[in-house]
Amino acid sequence: MPRRAALALVLSVLGVLPACGDRAADRSTAGKTTFVYARGKEGQTLDPAAATDGESALVLTNVYDTLVQFRYGGTEVEPALATSWALADDRRSMTFTLREGVLFHDGTPCDAAAVAVSFERQRDLAHPFHFEQGERYPYWGDMFGFVAKTSAVDAKTVRFDFAEPPPPFFLSLLAMFSASVVSPAQLAKGRPAVLAHPVGTGAFRWAGRESEEITLEANPTWWGGKPAIDRLVIVVVPDPKNAYQRLESGQVDGIDALAARDVARARGNPDVTLHQVEAGLSVCYLAMNNRRPPFDDVRVRRAVALAVDKPRLVRTAYEGLATPISTLVPAGIDGHVAIPDRTRDVAAARRLLEEAKAVGRSVTLRYMGNPRPYAPDPGALAAQLRDDLRDAGLEVELRKDEWASHLRALQNGDHELGLLGWTPDVADADNYLYVLLSKDAAVPPANNVSFWTSDPFSALVSKARTTFDAAERRALYAQAQQLAFDEAPLVPLVAMPRTAATRATVKGFRLDPVSSPRFAWTSVGR
Repeated sequence: MPRRAALALVLSVLGVLPACGDRAADRSTAGKTTFVYARGKEGQTLDPAAATDGESALVLTNVYDTLVQFRYGGTEVEPALATSWALADDRRSMTFTLREGVLFHDGTPCDAAAVAVSFERQRDLAHPFHFEQGERYPYWGDMFGFVAKTSAVDAKTVRFDFAEPPPPFFLSLLAMFSASVVSPAQLAKGRPAVLAHPVGTGAFRWAGRESEEITLEANPTWWGGKPAIDRLVIVVVPDPKNAYQRLESGQVDGIDALAARDVARARGNPDVTLHQVEAGLSVCYLAMNNRRPPFDDVRVRRAVALAVDKPRLVRTAYEGLATPISTLVPAGIDGHVAIPDRTRDVAAARRLLEEAKAVGRSVTLRYMGNPRPYAPDPGALAAQLRDDLRDAGLEVELRKDEWASHLRALQNGDHELGLLGWTPDVADADNYLYVLLSKDAAVPPANNVSFWTSDPFSALVSKARTTFDAAERRALYAQAQQLAFDEAPLVPLVAMPRTAATRATVKGFRLDPVSSPRFAWTSVGR
């Protein structure tokens, strides 16, 4: 069945599409209010411990809660499942006091023992609920490696013990989707049950899936108060142009990752509200697999960096909405340093390739076939990168991947060149540098998909994690960014403002800077 027809069928069954097909006119059939949100692709997983992508996080952040959360629309941390916390004087442990009376969607209590399970199953590779067959969960190793144990002191108190003092942004890590608290009763049913039916304590509970369309229902007993919408339907619309057309026609209430050409159109439409995070927190980069020839040679990597025409990329693939970057840490993030970028020099790039005996070498560039917040038109972006590198003497073949396959291939190192990007989980330079470039993060399934394992770089970013002195952290990050620029393990391309759009009748929707959209406070008018 065509996806458009499938969407119409599902929405009709839910009672939210009138017979004429213009569902914008009726938002409250049979007393139930439905919000339909379009995204570009299905997520990688519904297990928070295994997720690394924004498409998965979109569902997880609405089904699950975390101990603390980011303030809606901001980056400040506030209470969620935990109402208070205290760091020990020696910084070797931290305790959290839980909110009373919280239940999982299956009716079981969310007590300290249940919370501890969600962390221990990630830390302990032998835990019965560690479903990755002896492999580490990617976010745990990159962000929580300092946690030695999580335990229940009593029914209301959770304790984290640390092998070393936690980083100054530890609370922000606990607000990430990978720190979601999962029902132990559901975990006990095994991995297939968790992937088919996620059970948390969040504002919405799982109602079902129809092909690539997920339906969530409001949790009437959510500790934050029952959401204003009764049903949240998340649908896949791969073509951003088509997604915007559906928004204008009222078939959907909101969309993410607008095509660049539709941003101005949204601004000029009184029936549509454009939402943007202006700081440009999402970054796009060209990863080179440093473990594979010819990219194990720094001369080749520098040649690639010299060959890429970033200003033209901005004009053609982003229609002027993105900003060229020289470092992974974009402006607006504490720790960013303004390194003057290389000016495109095809002749110099070719000379480096000649020195490395790589002129004429054939390589494959893998790219995702669906839009991302940092790459609204991946095909156009990949095509220009191919042309730029061919100008310098590299023969580039393009390979378009389905999203989950693309991410898995890059994380496992099954690539030579790969197009990828990053929307931060924490508004800190660490979340770009340590997570995307440290040697600790180069273990499959890796977040460091360039597989660059520089000891000097890793020492700098690891030291920055252990100091609470802001000036010292900035100095360490400045050194690390200059080192990465010189060694060119990857090519930072652009910073892209995150975008979303909703119907003008939608109220209370905010685009979070470092979290996937949360709909607990969204309402739909007529």
